[in-house]
Amino acid sequence: MVCGRSLPRRDESPSPAERYLLPAVVRATALYGRHRARHRHPRHLAPYVLCHGHNLAITAGLYLRCGGTPRIPLEGPPEDVVLLNRAREHSDRIARAERMVVHTSLRRLRAWGARRTLLWCWDRRYLPGDPKQVHVR
Repeated sequence: MVCGRSLPRRDESPSPAERYLLPAVVRATALYGRHRARHRHPRHLAPYVLCHGHNLAITAGLYLRCGGTPRIPLEGPPEDVVLLNRAREHSDRIARAERMVVHTSLRRLRAWGARRTLLWCWDRRYLPGDPKQVHVR
């Protein structure tokens, strides 16, 4: 399994802050995640690697061994992290691939602002009052 990095979509005309600061914040959260007690359980065979927004590649065998992507409501725990941690229980061959890039949408960041978006990504510490607002379109 390899996990890549996420950059803002160019067709959304990211501001300089969105273009440079957002990837820096994602890197900082990846470092936090690696040292977080929740991600350092003895059952994990590989270190934590942030797979922001499902920016990952996984072999079919590993995907099947770890039960695939869980069917979790969007307001539930981040399914990419759940999949990663399941994979870490079955393989020690999980790495970061800097050249693997996905361009992600800025919709949630622009709709909710930086603070709420960060809290959302951090264990859903922010949930909008109306559950329909979880699906930012």
